[in-house]
Amino acid sequence: LGLLVTSNRIRPPAVLGKIATTVDVISGGRLIMGLGVGGTVQPPNAGGIPGENPAAAEYAAYGLTLVPPAEGIARLEETIAILRGMWTQDVFDFHGRYYTLTGNHNEPKPVQRPGPPLLIGGWGNRTLRLVAEHADIWNIPGPPHNTLDHITDRGAVLDAHCAAIGRDPRTITRSVQYLVSYDDPAADREAITELIAAGMTHIVLSLRSPYPPQIARWLTEEIIAPVRSATGEL
Repeated sequence: LGLLVTSNRIRPPAVLGKIATTVDVISGGRLIMGLGVGGTVQPPNAGGIPGENPAAAEYAAYGLTLVPPAEGIARLEETIAILRGMWTQDVFDFHGRYYTLTGNHNEPKPVQRPGPPLLIGGWGNRTLRLVAEHADIWNIPGPPHNTLDHITDRGAVLDAHCAAIGRDPRTITRSVQYLVSYDDPAADREAITELIAAGMTHIVLSLRSPYPPQIARWLTEEIIAPVRSATGEL
């Protein structure tokens, strides 16, 4: 239960790391740490989202500022270093361009060692480089926001980044968020099966509100069980 990714722009990295540690401890070591760059300055219709950048209004409503994409990536990279350090070191100092920590004590440590698995969401070239360098799981929005061809292309870019740093791309779980249509489960099943065939092994089924009655049962019977049967993922 919880967020797929949390915006790196909303909480100071060490505060986020402490929150994540607490969740990992109280859940008995079941946290997946999902992170995204957060709101950045983007042109209209970017990222498969029609119209103006929705982050602009959201960030203004909460008194936050949008930053250029390069700064967003740099901030996320520093956050990853901070999380890794405070999850593993008894006393941790960090001096980066955007964040500074002096004498951080994060106790108790997370149950999972050396820390919860890191999921990074995104699809830009620079984000995929961070995925190759640091992530255990990569997530990208699927249909209707991104086509299967686009997802496959982005996966190839991730593979290239892995090759450049000598990492086996098979060590990264491929995750996709799929928006269920409700009115055409056969089409949903076909689309999800195609995503699995393309190498996506972690399928996040996203539901629009208002939710139909007994939607969890419907989702299991109409989507999950038939797809598992068809793909042999029992």
